[in-house]
Amino acid sequence: MKFQAQLPTQFWGECALTAVHIINRLPSSVLSFKTPFELLYSKLPSFSHIRVFGCLAYATNVHPSHKFNFHSISSIFIGYPTSQKAYKLFDLSSKKIFTSRDVRFHENIFPYASVKPGFVQPPSPIEFSPIPLLTHATTSLYSSPQTSPPVTVPAPSCSPPPASPNSHPSSTPPPPILRT
Repeated sequence: MKFQAQLPTQFWGECALTAVHIINRLPSSVLSFKTPFELLYSKLPSFSHIRVFGCLAYATNVHPSHKFNFHSISSIFIGYPTSQKAYKLFDLSSKKIFTSRDVRFHENIFPYASVKPGFVQPPSPIEFSPIPLLTHATTSLYSSPQTSPPVTVPAPSCSPPPASPNSHPSSTPPPPILRT
């Protein structure tokens, strides 16, 4: 798990705890194909909370300092806490571990996978406008007029095409009747 996400060595303990969390929810032939969780709690484990280790996660910031500040914290998913029903996350900006229940996961993005030694990461796409700005050439009202000729586009013809000399005028079908 640590190698797939290319996390630093400081997360090896969290990786081991997450592996134990998953192994305790898998059936074992030694336990007659029951899970350790099932034997301990007498119910089947839920797999709806399982997420990809080391993926990008956004936790809700419940106490933003200003209404225009970000309402989510960019972080990395590093496991499951043992004492509460939440997710253990590593904050990318403050470099601290915290837990949160309200998290959005991007399970195919691994923030440390793109970081190489000596590599400067580009700014986040959030800092840029999502709509590309187009620049247009503007002319002043007082500038000299251009000497290019005006472009004329022929209007589409609404009349039927001319009949061929071999066709009889009565052989063409009548125009359709338009009803309003």
